[in-house]
Amino acid sequence: MSLVKFLWPSIALAAALSLAACGSGRSKAEAPPLGETFGAEDTYSRSYPVAPAIACEATRRALLGQGYST
Repeated sequence: MSLVKFLWPSIALAAALSLAACGSGRSKAEAPPLGETFGAEDTYSRSYPVAPAIACEATRRALLGQGYST
């Protein structure tokens, strides 16, 4: 009977410590840099006088031609 009295608190302590270890050491994800917005007047943006579907298809083909999968 004394073994059971010793065993249960030991198991409970081990379980509590292992659960506490699972939650510790995690840092919050770093926030993205401020000012990271993209607009039509940015350096690398382009406007073309075509329908959006045509521009999207041309962009997709250009990316596929460079090895990107879309």
